[in-house]
Amino acid sequence: MLTEPEWPEAARPAYRMFEGDVTYGTDWSEEFPWVAAIQPEDVPAIRDDLLTLGVDDFAPAVQRRRRNSDPVTDCFDYEVMFLEHAKKFMTWLAEDGRGMVYLIG
Repeated sequence: MLTEPEWPEAARPAYRMFEGDVTYGTDWSEEFPWVAAIQPEDVPAIRDDLLTLGVDDFAPAVQRRRRNSDPVTDCFDYEVMFLEHAKKFMTWLAEDGRGMVYLIG
């Protein structure tokens, strides 16, 4: 939710890391993960965008969750830790000229 755009905004570069969603079969017993790739040339823009995000940016994301009736828990420490790991990971990928393949689900 931190990087998710609000309509009609365009998605920010960092959203590419998190845009996927798990889909389910017709009877909900089957799960299809989201698999995507980010090309090496796209990594620097994503890294640069992530580096602009900080703790103060979490408040609007929490408000959006509340508006959308999603359960809101006290997970700021986890979210901040995850964001810092993502920044380090994308920095490493950019420095090494690598892209990434990821799976959500």
